[in-house]
Amino acid sequence: MLSTIVSGAMSTYKYVLPVAQYALYLSAKRNLMIPSEVKEMPDLDNPELLEALNDAGAPARLRVVEGRHLSMISAHGIEASSPSLDPPVILTFSGHYQADKAATTFSAKHELGHLKAEDGPKSMIVSGVAALAAAVLTRQYCSSFVGLVATYLTTKVAHSVFMRYREGKADAFAIKHASNEELKGGIRLFKAMQQDELAHRNQSWVSKILVSDSGDNWTDWAHPSATSRIRRIEEELRNRGENPGEVDSNKVQALLDIRNEYTKFVKSTLVARPLNA
Repeated sequence: MLSTIVSGAMSTYKYVLPVAQYALYLSAKRNLMIPSEVKEMPDLDNPELLEALNDAGAPARLRVVEGRHLSMISAHGIEASSPSLDPPVILTFSGHYQADKAATTFSAKHELGHLKAEDGPKSMIVSGVAALAAAVLTRQYCSSFVGLVATYLTTKVAHSVFMRYREGKADAFAIKHASNEELKGGIRLFKAMQQDELAHRNQSWVSKILVSDSGDNWTDWAHPSATSRIRRIEEELRNRGENPGEVDSNKVQALLDIRNEYTKFVKSTLVARPLNA
């Protein structure tokens, strides 16, 4: 059995490797390989947000940087503080913190949860193992085309299941370390996401199927629904004896405006810097 797996792995290596490399290439392009560029932009550090993250056990070398990049809020690197490694960094899109400090802090604490758990490297391992297992097993029973499709779907499902679980854990980390006002900011953050989805829902009949009446995108397998995330935060507020109260629609709109600006920036950047450049 072991020899079969090894033989299968070797024979599919030349097909799996280019796919994996291209996936990593697209991921790198999407994020513009920010950690190396951040070093040259010290004036964009956000010490106020970093201080809030320190209360949640942020790594000693963590940087929090605001700028215009191809991710709204994201974490890069790992928690390890070895001088030989680039310092971990949490990125926020320009204007997000100014639009709603509490919402941005909640989201950054969510990303800190991913960083501390090293979810990035773990997700790559899960995807790699799933892809290799599927490629080896399907080789025995399927044509090359069917095997390729099966490998892609297996990898997609494995990654989505793992990340959905880890997204829930990152939410739990953020909720645990958030103040009441930051929890309310989290509600506004997810409300803005729903409004963004609803704004595009009526563009086609397909969108009406893929997006619910409340603004939950059913194609996002890797995240819990915004509705469930809002409900979870509201439950935590009630457990603390705090009434969630009315959602500040002005701040939700401010967050939505930032999302729209971010979308325009992404589109213009991808046109200016195509993926095959």
